[in-house]
Amino acid sequence: MERRAFPRYETDHETTYCLINEFDEAKARIRNVSRVGIKLLVEREIESGEMLQIRLPVSGGGILVMACVMHCSFDESEHGWSLGCIFSAELADNEVMQLGGEPLETGFSQTAQMNVASVMLGKLKVSKLPEGENPVYEAQITQVQSSGLYCLLDEKMTLGSVVSLQMDADGAAPISILACVVYFKENFENDQHLVGCNFIRELDEFELQQLV
Repeated sequence: MERRAFPRYETDHETTYCLINEFDEAKARIRNVSRVGIKLLVEREIESGEMLQIRLPVSGGGILVMACVMHCSFDESEHGWSLGCIFSAELADNEVMQLGGEPLETGFSQTAQMNVASVMLGKLKVSKLPEGENPVYEAQITQVQSSGLYCLLDEKMTLGSVVSLQMDADGAAPISILACVVYFKENFENDQHLVGCNFIRELDEFELQQLV
């Protein structure tokens, strides 16, 4: 499915962002948004290909998402730099609505957000790299597809972190895979955090069937 199939919606929200692995957040304004991307107005030039951590002002304290800068140009009418960015994980319909969009009926949203309490899949073990030097955390898978998963976790995670995942498979050996954290919503349910990860490879059909 082409990302451009998702329409963008004009909006005007103040937010903050920073480059991945930087700690100082800078102010930005959201000019439009879709489930797969966002246009930001910022005060500095940022090169295409840079990865950003963006705080989106939605209910429940906001969410942190990771996005890649696709293009950057100076907007004289806005007196700032316009960034076109693609999210690493799609937003849910309700998140787009809170930012100024309308619900969509086509396509698959990675963050189907799951009505997260209504779909609880297998257990998961999460460890930050390097393995053996960091604690192993227990988590609950809430949504999984071939390219990634969402889980409920007690531990906070940083966007861009590479983690080792071990997923319980029905009647088979656990599935182990590396993944990158691309979505984080603090205190999503019962003081647990909602964490979204993209796998370094896609699961095959057999592996996916074991998990769902």
